[in-house]
Amino acid sequence: MDENPEQENIHLATVLADAKEPFLRMRTRWSYLESQLDTWKDFVRYRTAMYLFAVLGIISLFVAPIGAPLLLGLAAYYFHRKKHAHSLVISNRVVMVGH
Repeated sequence: MDENPEQENIHLATVLADAKEPFLRMRTRWSYLESQLDTWKDFVRYRTAMYLFAVLGIISLFVAPIGAPLLLGLAAYYFHRKKHAHSLVISNRVVMVGH
């Protein structure tokens, strides 16, 4: 198969964006904080629920062992939800913040 030496090779490329809005935009610091506030509140809620269910599960091991697996399972569930919310809050995405 003869190829034209002057012809350029064209390759397909895919760009993945994990942001809801993949294009950067300028906004104020306050509007940026407001957009991240709900995610941060979810992180705090999941962390609180994780610790609460973990403590109740450990106490339940000695008082009523039949409820311990449920409470410890809920603690594990909220642990994974907390990790996901933390990865959204602490992200290394480039953000342009204007004045």
